[in-house]
Amino acid sequence: MLSRGPSATLLRVEDAANKDVIVRLTADEALVLSDWLYRLGEEGGIDDDAIWRVVGTLETSVAAIFGRDYYAQLADARLRILKAPRKTVVGWLKLENLKGFLIVLSNIVSYRFDDFDWGAFEAGLEPAADDEWFTYPLVGNVTLEVAISRDIEEDHVTIRVDVPPGAERLIGQIETAWMIFTHFTVSPDVMYFQACSLTCH
Repeated sequence: MLSRGPSATLLRVEDAANKDVIVRLTADEALVLSDWLYRLGEEGGIDDDAIWRVVGTLETSVAAIFGRDYYAQLADARLRILKAPRKTVVGWLKLENLKGFLIVLSNIVSYRFDDFDWGAFEAGLEPAADDEWFTYPLVGNVTLEVAISRDIEEDHVTIRVDVPPGAERLIGQIETAWMIFTHFTVSPDVMYFQACSLTCH
């Protein structure tokens, strides 16, 4: 059985001698382990129903799985485990420039941004309370965690891009792209064509 405390998740299983084996995980460790097992299963790496039951039981004890900011919490948990600092680029954009900027971000990390990705962001932009953040990962040769918060009255979005340790070289490219999209209106169709010409062959 699983029980969740303020700082740890406790996993109990029974061995062949019917004695409890106790594995104690912090909440961060449980979240990262649960995410890894889920992705492994989605990629076909788990074909054992018994393991899937363990995965399901673990997931019920990790409240972050059901949050809108799941990916941000997951990134934070990884960094706390590694005790590594994270670099963040924060700015704002006109709503009409968001899609083009996301395409450029994706191109920076060699990720092909498609309609499925944009659909997720559109859902995250649905009217909600001010200062509510929607997070989404762009997973290429490195993973950028992108968070957006929409200001409905001003019709712009605040955007936060978290850059993982070891990828600080990308910060200059991200800031340059942000400056361009802040000062000019750029068609997302043009940006998609340019990005695809570099990455879709």
